[in-house]
Amino acid sequence: MVKRMVDDLEQSLESSQKNAPDQQVDLAELIGKVLADYSEKIREQNIAVTIKVEQHVKLYMNESRFRVALAHVIDNAIQFSDDEKKKKFIEVLGNVNFTSCSVNVIDNGIGMERVTESKVFDLFYRGTEKSKGLGIGLHVVREVLEQMGGSVSVHSVYKAGSKFFLWLPNKTVRDANGAN
Repeated sequence: MVKRMVDDLEQSLESSQKNAPDQQVDLAELIGKVLADYSEKIREQNIAVTIKVEQHVKLYMNESRFRVALAHVIDNAIQFSDDEKKKKFIEVLGNVNFTSCSVNVIDNGIGMERVTESKVFDLFYRGTEKSKGLGIGLHVVREVLEQMGGSVSVHSVYKAGSKFFLWLPNKTVRDANGAN
């Protein structure tokens, strides 16, 4: 448990200190990489995964930071899947336009009660005993996205599932190169 806490804190510090320049990102490829990191857990839990991405324009962002945020949300969707459901799923929907990038991570897991939903991004908040973490992951998601000029929100229904909405501005080529 202490090792997990140290790992989570280290990852949080690492992601908050990254000042890498924004780069061109293929959102579908990035989502695929994150899901590949969890492929064994997904297979063990027998979760069907769907990815749908609409990207007809270039996307510029700090890929490594966004990857940290997306990984925490996907990890939670896996961890809080509902073993009582015959068909478990995670759906990742991405959309990129000239001004923004949005990613929805939708699952039919155990969901959250309203009181949990309002506190889930608070540091050290754990909404259930099923939580294996220390209440750091979703706080990191919020912090990372806010540092990138974005946001995260959640809508959840207890025993039905959750929908996390991640939003970021799409940096222009000029912004990505640091020019005004």
